[in-house]
Amino acid sequence: MFNAKISLTKLFTVVLIVLILFVLAYFKEIGIFLTTGKIENHLSLIQTIRPSLSIPRLGLEASVLPFGLTDDGSLDTPKLPTELGWYSLGVSPGKVGTAVIFGHRGWVNGVQATFDNLYKLTIGDMITYINEQGQTSTFLVRNLKIYNKDDNTSSVFSTNDSLAHLNLITCAGAWNEDETTYSERLVIFTDKVN
Repeated sequence: MFNAKISLTKLFTVVLIVLILFVLAYFKEIGIFLTTGKIENHLSLIQTIRPSLSIPRLGLEASVLPFGLTDDGSLDTPKLPTELGWYSLGVSPGKVGTAVIFGHRGWVNGVQATFDNLYKLTIGDMITYINEQGQTSTFLVRNLKIYNKDDNTSSVFSTNDSLAHLNLITCAGAWNEDETTYSERLVIFTDKVN
């Protein structure tokens, strides 16, 4: 019994030493032991920033979450009034092509939604998007357009001009209780300026 305890203790010690050597070798490989700055540099690669949208004219600052399509092929939408969604099957905001971010307007029981005041934007207003790496893209409003909820809106999701665009979408028009949706969609068309 005594020899078994010693053997288990030795085995545990050997495993622990091997694990420590492995971790030390890894840290040496990535250069963490050289300076505190190196540790911070490596941590910055691990940490990401939650993407966000800022619209100074509206006093809006909000996080942006990725969304795709539902099982029936329609656009999935945020579940909370304070969330914004990015159409993740398209391009990322700031990249060449058309990125789309959408949010709610008019929520149950008068709760304020993120895009309640989107209709107040005017041509030339600035919109800023910050991605996961902390890189900022600035866009200027080019146009505002109202679509019927059943209109073909494929042009909102794509472009072929080799420029970067960000289009914002929210509901507009009258609430239809039977369909539990608004009758129209407001689209803000923007162009990247930096």
